[in-house]
Amino acid sequence: MLPLPDVVYEAMVYLMSVTVGFSLFWILTYFIFKREVEKSGKVPKFFPFVSVIIPAKNEKKNIVKTLKSVFNSDYPAEKMEVIVVDDGSTDGTYEVVVKNFPQVKLFRFEKNRGKVHALNFAVKKAKGEVIITLDADTIVSKETIKRLASYFKDPEVGAVSGVYRVRQSVKFSFRNLWRFLLEKFQEIEYLGFASTRKRQEVMDSVLVVPGAIGAFRKKALEEVGYFDPEMLVEDYDVTIKLHKAGYKVKCDKNAVASTVPPLTWKALIKQRLRWSRGGIQILKKHSDIMLNRLGFVSLVLFFEWVAVFMQLFVFGLVFFSLGYGLLNLHGLPNLYLLLLKFLRFGIDVSDYLLMLAFALFILGFVEVLISMKLMRVKKNKWVYFLMPIYTTVLSYVWLVAFLQELVGWKKRWYRGRE
Repeated sequence: MLPLPDVVYEAMVYLMSVTVGFSLFWILTYFIFKREVEKSGKVPKFFPFVSVIIPAKNEKKNIVKTLKSVFNSDYPAEKMEVIVVDDGSTDGTYEVVVKNFPQVKLFRFEKNRGKVHALNFAVKKAKGEVIITLDADTIVSKETIKRLASYFKDPEVGAVSGVYRVRQSVKFSFRNLWRFLLEKFQEIEYLGFASTRKRQEVMDSVLVVPGAIGAFRKKALEEVGYFDPEMLVEDYDVTIKLHKAGYKVKCDKNAVASTVPPLTWKALIKQRLRWSRGGIQILKKHSDIMLNRLGFVSLVLFFEWVAVFMQLFVFGLVFFSLGYGLLNLHGLPNLYLLLLKFLRFGIDVSDYLLMLAFALFILGFVEVLISMKLMRVKKNKWVYFLMPIYTTVLSYVWLVAFLQELVGWKKRWYRGRE
């Protein structure tokens, strides 16, 4: 590769070696606690009164399917209420719910106040001992509500994470190639989220109970002050607050919901800017967790991102070196000269950085296989080898989010977001 200053080279080798160590640790965690991670568990006969809360803004096209899935679940109807908060919709969401689901408790904000305000409003109105939050485009499986609610038989449980998966909606065609690939990339990523949460559960360190499919003890939410409207990722924040309050946080890999992910780069970047800045906010607000198990698990996740960054950097350096060698050929290139240039400026198989980058790439693939096995998914493994396209974009997004947070830059859509 192109020569690097010794200090830079040695620092990168050290950082990548540590990153490989953390990646190996995370994979070994699965094999050490495999039985606990993979067990499904029988659902105990426990049916507390449940309030299913769905905030919605301009969700006319999605909310009917979501509500149908809720009412078709196998949870006793007399033990469940469904609350929808129309957060200033202008597309007829309110009217659609009134027409098709008269049994829903429906509230309406004339002006958009934001998802968190809608959630807190509904929690205060809810009669349920257990609160289940759903996004308006989330479709739950038949047993999801029953599985989530069953955990609250243990009075020490404060929250339970379900898992969400990508709902297939894009068929392959050259015209829809990017939409198709974006859906596949996020399918792999969402499987990873589920696998990560199950291993976090073994360490009593589930970091996020997602608002898209999560269950909370109402009493616990009241105790920690509900969802914080100042936080960009309120579900992450409230999960940490519940840990601090002494509650257990669980994850059920069979409490499944499906959702349609962002299918344009613009929508994805907007979502991930919020997630990334929100994650930085959490670390600032809850910096005291860094010295306990939650901080250790956060460090593991941080090194997952370091692994992505370092792979991109090293492989980018290799390809730049190859291009540099080609551009510096004199005269008409021939195979012999091309080979010389590749050997001089290109790939050196003995280079530690390159070996470490390949090690991280292979470990990443093993992580995908683990996630697919855990969630019983067998197809689309090939997507991993195109993931650098996706992770490159996310890396730039994370960098932009970090710089925005560093200078205190604000954007209007952070407030009153959907």
